[in-house]
Amino acid sequence: MKRTFPGKGEYLGYTEGIDNDGDGNFNEDGIGGLDLHRNYPENWRPNSGGDLTGRGYTQGGAGEYPLSELETRSTALWMLSHPNISVVNSMDTRVPMHLRPPSTSKSEERMYPQDLAIYKEMDELGLSFTGYPWAGDVYETYSTRYKVNSMTGDPLKPEPLFGHGPDFGYFYYGSIWYGDELWNGGAMKDYDSDGIYDEYDGLMWDDEENGSRGFKPWTSFNHPQLGEVEIGGFHPKFFCTEWSRLAVGKLGEKASAIQSRHGQKTSSVDYFRSESKETIRR
Repeated sequence: MKRTFPGKGEYLGYTEGIDNDGDGNFNEDGIGGLDLHRNYPENWRPNSGGDLTGRGYTQGGAGEYPLSELETRSTALWMLSHPNISVVNSMDTRVPMHLRPPSTSKSEERMYPQDLAIYKEMDELGLSFTGYPWAGDVYETYSTRYKVNSMTGDPLKPEPLFGHGPDFGYFYYGSIWYGDELWNGGAMKDYDSDGIYDEYDGLMWDDEENGSRGFKPWTSFNHPQLGEVEIGGFHPKFFCTEWSRLAVGKLGEKASAIQSRHGQKTSSVDYFRSESKETIRR
């Protein structure tokens, strides 16, 4: 398998599987294709192709409607019946980042200054445990974390993400809500010092620390519909999106410590003693 760039060579790339309904697309049917962090009601938008006017935003992985999934619906209903919750973290994978609202605008545009100050303190607290390269909002920090498009060289611009759990938590529910990304596809450190945590860094870590379990060498295969192809690359389930068994303990320990500290920062209560005295007016 030789790498080629857009406009060069002839190739097609698919995730491993078949076209089960003959529409020319592979692995797009059936279970899957939905992201629970796009399924919350705050600023929800329909799936790609779901805006019939052609003028509005859409959001891939959004689901059929807000809270359409049992997991998100149960979470939202349980929280609404427990209004005492002050801190939430609905963890995710794959970018090493402490992720928070807002997801559709700059932090300064939609957050109260006092709230933003708390979130920034929480950002630094998270980084002190993990050493991640990023912490901040989705709209700006996440979207522009690499500064330029690696393929075109164009500067990256802020982009909105709709239906995000942390936005529901802050704007709708009124809590501090993070969507921390725990696993990073093995990109534990910047091996080539290019400022980007990418698949090269993941491959280096997989070779050095993981016994090369996460990457399968490209192998010829006779596909029932495509004919002769090659199968290989990073394991889509047990390396790309799920933690390596060697990293589970360390990542879980740090995540647990962060949540404990977040809770401690928000659960303190100040109290004082008061006394009443009887007075007589004359």
